[in-house]
Amino acid sequence: MKLEKSKFFFIALLLLVGYALVVVSLYRIQVTEHHDYVEKSLKSTKIVRTVVGKRGSLFDKAGTPLAISKPKLDLRLDPRSIRYKRDMAGVLATITGMPAQEIHTLLLKKTHYLILKRDVPYEWKEAYKKAYKKAVNAKIRAKRERISKKKLNRLLGIVNDFNMVLFESGYKRVYPQKNLFSNVLGFVRRSDMKGVDGLEYKHDKYLHGKKINIERFRNAVGKQGVREVAKELKNNSGNDIYLTIDARIQYIAEDELAKMVKKSGAKWGSVTIMNPLDGKIIALANYPSYNPAKFWDADPASRRNYAVLDLFEPGSTMKIFSLLAVLNANLVKPGELIFGENGVFRFGHRLIHDHKAGDWMTLKDIVVTSSNIGTVKLADRLKKEELYNALRSFGFGEKSGIDVAGEAATPIRSWKKWYPIDKANIAFGQGLMVNTVQMVRAFASLYSGVLWTPRIIDRIVEHTVDPRTGEEIEKEIFLPIPPPKSVKFSYNSNKKMIAMLESVVSEGTAKRAQIKGVEVGGKTGTSQKYDHEIRRYSRKKVVASFIGAVPNETPKMIMMVVIEEPKGREYGGTVAAPVFQAVAKRALPLMGIYLPPEKDSQKKRKQTSITSNDVTTPLLPENSGKKDTLPEGYVVVPNVVGLNLQQATFVAHNAGLDIQFSGESNDLILEQSPDAGDVQLFGTVISLSLKGATKDVYEEAEIEED
Repeated sequence: MKLEKSKFFFIALLLLVGYALVVVSLYRIQVTEHHDYVEKSLKSTKIVRTVVGKRGSLFDKAGTPLAISKPKLDLRLDPRSIRYKRDMAGVLATITGMPAQEIHTLLLKKTHYLILKRDVPYEWKEAYKKAYKKAVNAKIRAKRERISKKKLNRLLGIVNDFNMVLFESGYKRVYPQKNLFSNVLGFVRRSDMKGVDGLEYKHDKYLHGKKINIERFRNAVGKQGVREVAKELKNNSGNDIYLTIDARIQYIAEDELAKMVKKSGAKWGSVTIMNPLDGKIIALANYPSYNPAKFWDADPASRRNYAVLDLFEPGSTMKIFSLLAVLNANLVKPGELIFGENGVFRFGHRLIHDHKAGDWMTLKDIVVTSSNIGTVKLADRLKKEELYNALRSFGFGEKSGIDVAGEAATPIRSWKKWYPIDKANIAFGQGLMVNTVQMVRAFASLYSGVLWTPRIIDRIVEHTVDPRTGEEIEKEIFLPIPPPKSVKFSYNSNKKMIAMLESVVSEGTAKRAQIKGVEVGGKTGTSQKYDHEIRRYSRKKVVASFIGAVPNETPKMIMMVVIEEPKGREYGGTVAAPVFQAVAKRALPLMGIYLPPEKDSQKKRKQTSITSNDVTTPLLPENSGKKDTLPEGYVVVPNVVGLNLQQATFVAHNAGLDIQFSGESNDLILEQSPDAGDVQLFGTVISLSLKGATKDVYEEAEIEED
């Protein structure tokens, strides 16, 4: 009994002591240490999350930066957790210069995440720290002065509101060269620095930064704060990418291309330059373009990589490969003459036209004058399957494999489904689609003997840290490259074609691609665009192009220029070939090929007035030299502008030249090519445009250039 009473008293004593401790603790919490616990309750606890680190950079082959990442600060808020909104609006207005009322309106939003300002000056952060320190000091003084509980709680709340404002560290994407190469580079999303377009998107897995730990705060009553502290981990940066692009030549290509697109009023233009010895892309220019740092200001047309994404019917440039197929099959004899049918030829149930009423032509004549009829007659010696397989062997109808996002390609329709006219159309470049990279790849095979997979990525540099020493290590990564495909050339067909392409530039449709001091080989193209609204080929909308090699025998570069829908009567020889010439003249010295200096002033030309009753030979330009001082077989082109056709024919034949014309024969001549005063081979054809000149070309045939 005594034992039971003792247990009872012992338990009662314990309960009494425990109750007394609870009462004492509650008194301490509620009375003596109340303010300290309130302050602690408003403080935050850490929750760790992760974000990505610095994005890798893009450089040209020499290390010129094209896209880099720089540190930045974003001013971020948690509006729902800020209690004293007017006070905080005043603080932020003083720091940022923004209107306090505007900031207050934003703080009224029911969200825990709001970016007040992106990429702010670091001075703002320092000013914010001073304001925060001032608020903390005010709170400390208030505690010492034992002010009212209500005022003290307000000061505590204001201090806590400062924790709901964050100057968040991050990176911004910077494009030091602005518009240069922008259509290929693409851009990144600002929120997470992930690639959205172009190379930024295609190779995002290499460029995207690795993880960084971020500390986020949550207060004791469950409200999330936005004060974060970045702790960058080692090895957090993305990889750097070095391109095959030469920024100097890229700039030249973009500069000359922009001039011509603006001058001709074209829809767009592109220039693709490749090294034929290794398949590396030297330049890939597009116009219009944009600044990727402000991609939101650019429309989709300005951001488009036309050289890779847009397909077009190549026109006469495709004749190179159709005629190569004939040469490879040994189906044309040396010196053989092909009848030009006086400019009109019936193939099946359709008519095919040439721009000149021709008679007998050699293979060289067909290439130099870009004869549709001659090309079709020779290509018809091939079976449909043979022509199809020949074009496929040059990579047409498939992607080139260039390491750029979104390359377009359309298969060549199977030869089994060809209509009779398809063989003719495809032979001179209509009825199949290509992009500029695919054409350059095929053209380069004439000189290299192989089809390269075009490359724009040279190497990737990975940055790592030695765990033992802490030193940074650079490791080069080379992307796998498919082996080149061999292209078979029989009977030296490629060498024969290369020689003929040189004649196209020296005496044919591409004279405006000539460069003094170096031989150029190439081919012009001017193809009609199919109009889906009228369901036939348009007579007004064309794609003008030129593809060439320089120097012709051992080229440093293969270049294709495409001008989409130039306004007026323009051709590959008038808008694309001059761009080739201008780019090559400026780029060749950068490749170690120095050209002779140009003459300072243009030649002045004199004209004599001629009436229908007084036919005389116009005066030659000053300083043109006398005929007896010219090399054997060369003549000076006379000036026939302003004459009628009968007079011009007399003058031209007197000088040893032939003519071709467009327009009504009873009108006066407005333009001539070559220009008066030029020195040309005896028998060269002068192209004349008469007032009201129009082309009468079969709607599915190519518009031939001058």
